[in-house]
Amino acid sequence: MAEIIEAVGKDYAYLAKSLHDLERALQALESSDPYDCTAIGLSLARCLDVLAGATARRLDLIVEHLRDRNASAAELAGELMMERDELADMANSMAAVAADMNQQASATREEIFRIGWAFLPAMRWRIQRIEQLVLPMALVLLRAADWAEIEARLGGSDTNHEVGEETT
Repeated sequence: MAEIIEAVGKDYAYLAKSLHDLERALQALESSDPYDCTAIGLSLARCLDVLAGATARRLDLIVEHLRDRNASAAELAGELMMERDELADMANSMAAVAADMNQQASATREEIFRIGWAFLPAMRWRIQRIEQLVLPMALVLLRAADWAEIEARLGGSDTNHEVGEETT
């Protein structure tokens, strides 16, 4: 149990650093001409790693078990699943725009700002809800059998997986 919660916490700390890097890259892009979207692309890749990788699998399993324990948790679980998909779509859209930035005019630049400045607070809100609602709720509501099943479905070794590299 503790290893799974700790792994999610580490991954979300990594995500928070990646969001900080993305914010800095967007700020730099606002004041630069010509512009380079390499830093934006790298930050987005790290965000997508958390949204779609091992962290998502851990969180999905925790939320799946929470759904069975509590009506409020079931509602929150549905919201979190939809939210994750929407955020992944935003990140993928922004990554596509960033990849095309050097070939297009200011309309593309405005699009990346529109998506980016919406993405940052949405991701930060998600991190806050998971850290302040989902994980504490899981610690209270899930039983030893739930945690054992989650660990078994993760395959044991996954509980020690850390997302990505340290950001600068």
